[in-house]
Amino acid sequence: MDDAKRFSDVKFLVDKKGAVPRIKEHRTLINRKFGKYPKWMRFDNGKELVNTESKAWAAEHGIQVEVTAPYSQSQNGVAERFNCTHMELARAMLFAKKSTRISMGSSCCTCKLPM
Repeated sequence: MDDAKRFSDVKFLVDKKGAVPRIKEHRTLINRKFGKYPKWMRFDNGKELVNTESKAWAAEHGIQVEVTAPYSQSQNGVAERFNCTHMELARAMLFAKKSTRISMGSSCCTCKLPM
């Protein structure tokens, strides 16, 4: 989630090992969409996002990595609110459909949020 433009891109992970390639994809997407590269990225303190591989990659590309303090969702409030709203919409779609056969991922992909 971009704090300035509220640009968001939802990525789903099969397992936590796929986090770093998704971060790299996101950097490419930002460049294609806005013609610029990010100068910094903020993550929660999850080990799948902040590890030696991601830190080395970020340093190589001149990206400063910021992490939030543990258990402090308020430091990443815009992203946390986006996640809550997105999940509420997906649950409402599943409830309205009266089906649990649709995966949560496909429901989230269908939701488009104006931010």
